[in-house]
Amino acid sequence: MIRQLYEFIYEVHKLPFPSEIQVIRKVVRGKVFPRLWRFRAKFRSIFCTELIAESYIRMGLLPAMPPSSAYLPPDFTSQRKLPLLKGAYLSNEVLIRLPR
Repeated sequence: MIRQLYEFIYEVHKLPFPSEIQVIRKVVRGKVFPRLWRFRAKFRSIFCTELIAESYIRMGLLPAMPPSSAYLPPDFTSQRKLPLLKGAYLSNEVLIRLPR
């Protein structure tokens, strides 16, 4: 699992964050055309939730479908239960309070 994660980090570590329209396109493609979108071999840009989801996919903790671009931030909250594999699960969020 860790080797797969390191290989993915090496692949994407210098990629830029996509523009808003690029994020919207990626999410729409991932949700509407997931099987076509998954065949794309390399990332040209990557957004935060896509990075997390693809990391989990590469480690075998999420199924390959839907593709990583179909996930949104609420998918990683305690309100939604991700279909994690290998007995993995996410614990509840931790509230961080910052001084004013």
